[in-house]
Amino acid sequence: MRRCTLVLVFVGVWSWFAGLAAGCSQPGGGLRILDDLEHHGLISDGGVDGEPRPTASIADDGVPADGPITLPILFDAADRLNPQMAAARARIGEAGGLAWQASLRPNPSVELESENVRPSGGGLGRSETTLSVRQPIVLGDRLGAATRAGEARVDAERWAFEETRREIHGRIRRLATEIEFDRVAITLYEELRTLSERTLDVADTRFEARAAPESESIRARVELNTLVLAIERLRGELAASATRLETLLGGHPVDARRVTVGAGRSEVREVPSLEDLAGLVRSDHPAVRAAAAAVEVAERNVELERARARPDLETRFGIGIDHADDEGFIEAGVGLPLPVYDRNQGNVLAARFGVIRAQREAAAVSSELLGQLGEAYRRLESATTRLGILETEVLVDAQRSYEQASVGYEAGKLPFLDLLDAQRTLAEATIAQSELCRSVSLAQADIEVILGRRLGPPIESEELP
Repeated sequence: MRRCTLVLVFVGVWSWFAGLAAGCSQPGGGLRILDDLEHHGLISDGGVDGEPRPTASIADDGVPADGPITLPILFDAADRLNPQMAAARARIGEAGGLAWQASLRPNPSVELESENVRPSGGGLGRSETTLSVRQPIVLGDRLGAATRAGEARVDAERWAFEETRREIHGRIRRLATEIEFDRVAITLYEELRTLSERTLDVADTRFEARAAPESESIRARVELNTLVLAIERLRGELAASATRLETLLGGHPVDARRVTVGAGRSEVREVPSLEDLAGLVRSDHPAVRAAAAAVEVAERNVELERARARPDLETRFGIGIDHADDEGFIEAGVGLPLPVYDRNQGNVLAARFGVIRAQREAAAVSSELLGQLGEAYRRLESATTRLGILETEVLVDAQRSYEQASVGYEAGKLPFLDLLDAQRTLAEATIAQSELCRSVSLAQADIEVILGRRLGPPIESEELP
């Protein structure tokens, strides 16, 4: 057979094999995966090599240099700067790349072989040269199953990213609330210190006039210094909260004096029933959705391991030259592993247990979230009830008692201990009001973070940033 004829036959048969391979193993999911990653801004068009490349996910700019720093500003900065969110976003792209790889067909291989056949009389004998191509052909739906499993992983990672985002935003909300309440508490303690300084001045004046013993001035000074220590403690807590907030923003500085979340009010929003809130958690929380996606991934893995039990068909086609007479020849063959011992049954069993594990973990996630919701709900109920009693009864009486004791002590009609007790009662009631306002706001924030919605009558449908 002439060499040119051999080449034509080789090309023709190889084209037929390539078409057969494409027809037997075309899942059609690779481009869909890439389009999805590009749609979500995770990849961009390739450079010189034409391969898709990851997009940058972390920006350098932080919060604005002036003006109030509100929660939407902090959330936007966290979306751009938080390293945990950037890592979770990268895991989506990582899963997408693996899904793309799983959708690709196996490559062909080319072999060039030279064989020398020795005659019975010895010597070099004659030789043959063979050029052959091997092409594995995927039987069944293994590539399709691998692609679907990969897409399920991408979906699971996307919900895991939303879970991370919700968790980071929740920590920011709590820290911002604590920062604002620390500022409010510092202002409150400064007012109490002014009140204590006035009491000390009155005690010193009466002592200098020999109308009262020195012990009254000493007691008043102790009360004043106790408030000074409390102010320094609050300033330290404020600085620590600001540092933790900066950490969540990738280390970018945050001026704690400008953080504003409206948490200083004692306003309590109407809260729906716990049963209604629990229904929202079961249906909408990213952690629940991520756990459900993990169950789907496990189910897809069972499908994939079953498909892997069917071995690939290996085809071989080659052309050769017999150098003894310079004549050509053609070789063709197929190979198929016999699944006598290994039918991938161990991996199938492991994948089935993976489904059970994912289902149990999904139930645990839902139970944990409902427990957190119930705990925050009870904290909110308790703090709201105590705050109402404190503001309508205790605080009003404490203010009136202090005013009467102050007038009576200055007129010499009441002992100093009565004034000191009234001052301490007013300070304790005022501080308790501030702490209860903090508890109400933090409990509301915890519920809103779990729900991903703002509380109100009715619950607002707009999700939190």
